[in-house]
Amino acid sequence: MERILLYEKFRNLGLNEPEKLVLNNTLEKGRMGNLIILVGANNSGKSNVLGGLVEFGSESLQDRDITTLSYDPEYRKPKLTLVSKTNGLNYKCELSQKGIVYSYPSKTVDWTFDFEIRFDEIRNGLIYLRDITYRRRYDNSLSNKFDEFYGKISENRNNKEMLMRVFRDFVIIFKKYCLEDNIYLDAWNEFVRQYPNNQLAIEFDQIFNENKHSKEIYLKSYKDNFNINGLPNIYNYVDSKISNNDLNTTISNLNNNKFLLNVLNKIGVKIEEIKNAYSSFEKLQNRGALKKLEKSINRKLESISKDFNKLYFADAEKYSFEITLESTKIFFSLYRGNGDISLDYQSTGFKWFFDLYFNLLCKNALEPGDIIIMDEPATNLHVMGQRELRKFLKEFAIKNDLTIILATHVPFLIDLDYLDELRVISNKDNISYIANDYSTINLDDPDSLKPIKEALTVNNHVLLDPDRKVIFVEGITDYNYLLAMKQKLNIEGDITFLPIKGLGNVREPGIKEKQKQISKELIKIKKHNPILLVDADKAGLSMKNINGEDSELTVIPLSQADPNFKNIEDLFSREDLEKLGLIDNKGKIIKYSSMSSLIKLFVDEYEFSADTLENFRKLFKEFENL
Repeated sequence: MERILLYEKFRNLGLNEPEKLVLNNTLEKGRMGNLIILVGANNSGKSNVLGGLVEFGSESLQDRDITTLSYDPEYRKPKLTLVSKTNGLNYKCELSQKGIVYSYPSKTVDWTFDFEIRFDEIRNGLIYLRDITYRRRYDNSLSNKFDEFYGKISENRNNKEMLMRVFRDFVIIFKKYCLEDNIYLDAWNEFVRQYPNNQLAIEFDQIFNENKHSKEIYLKSYKDNFNINGLPNIYNYVDSKISNNDLNTTISNLNNNKFLLNVLNKIGVKIEEIKNAYSSFEKLQNRGALKKLEKSINRKLESISKDFNKLYFADAEKYSFEITLESTKIFFSLYRGNGDISLDYQSTGFKWFFDLYFNLLCKNALEPGDIIIMDEPATNLHVMGQRELRKFLKEFAIKNDLTIILATHVPFLIDLDYLDELRVISNKDNISYIANDYSTINLDDPDSLKPIKEALTVNNHVLLDPDRKVIFVEGITDYNYLLAMKQKLNIEGDITFLPIKGLGNVREPGIKEKQKQISKELIKIKKHNPILLVDADKAGLSMKNINGEDSELTVIPLSQADPNFKNIEDLFSREDLEKLGLIDNKGKIIKYSSMSSLIKLFVDEYEFSADTLENFRKLFKEFENL
């Protein structure tokens, strides 16, 4: 399951192909909340990514959203599409300048047919479709696409998994043509009529028959499937600090105090009511008029205190608030348990939540699935304050099933244990691109921090504490599992895990030279005692042999902890592999970075078998001696 926002011809995003921003790796209520951090150099396009979210939230596109990079009419049709995928269903909410279209199709294709038996039939169907569209349009733009797909299926005719990807890619491309021009849609319909039994037509016909629905039907079906709102509220939060000075005012200046106005409006107290009470007090010197209203206000204020504690997940000592109507001033006071507290002397996280609550949440009721965006928050905070803020925002998002998206150039908002929450924004020839998996950038470079350092324009030491033990691991799933089990086992010690982008294919010519180069790069990243954990396969053992006793890089195959450990999944018991969904019904290991990220995020909720826990203890024991 996932939820994504697609940008098509929106400002400088998605001009050639739709650009994707992954919002959530699951839509399961109670597990979907998370923090997303956009990083990118100045003018990379972070503001345009956030701008797309703002426009989608407003349900309207403006002239400013039309690209200025092309004057071709086809490029001047911006579109934003919220896509939610689960159980073979794609829910889409598509916003263009014409308005919003709500749709969801029947279940996607279940690839059950035998590719080897039907290969020629499918290939001939592609050729026929290519020829008919070429004749109708008399150009070769789509024809070239068909030739490209034809080549791919010929190269991969014995690879079922690759063939599935090829056909899915084909549908995405061809459907795009069909939606933009009825000539192509007519060609498809003719193909289906002429060859009703062709496997290509049977498998994909339902995708072209996607149903458009009214907003009410769409939202009901979405709610039935996900138990959240199909149209999330999107709040563009602008940081506005509240201090002790804002918590009090005179009656004459009450109309200018935004903080107190928000509070009074939330609990349904009219300004005229307060002014009338003060007028009575001044005329008759009747203090009882103020006391009576004060008691009424504070009874209503209890709902604010309750809501605040619920959202902040306050435990033993609850927070409470009180408004006092004095003869010359109005005061708002804070308490924790039985003691009064001063706002200006609270922790960074508390003050941020206080600001967030009374500037935003107090005025809006947040629902699971809602999105809060922040542009460059915390720039005025000290380093520890920035780190505390990041921790608070992540916990708040998870606990309340919210997605908080912030754009930043502050390196201290990056947590090396949660690199999977990053979205790297880059720019080439004025067109912006979104990398949802930072580890797929610079595939030939083992330095997984490189795109982050380039985006933030910082050096290695800013992100990586030189005094910490660094263990490089093969890929994002290994990285997530090790961090998850480090937390589960309460492993002490300053260990930083960093994923690299593989060791290369041992069948490649010159693989030893490539692995030597990888080793040199890793030593540059961590100059003192760098460690590399590898699978006990041919590539891993080759890397071990290349880095002998004299090498500055210590290479540890998983089998060094136990001969039965070939890859990281071998450390999980069969029972846990099945429970975590890491193995299919044929016993094949499933590797998805999004799945491993969720396991890391909610590892405390899982009960692991004794074998799994003992296996990971063995591995961490090896690290202790290095």
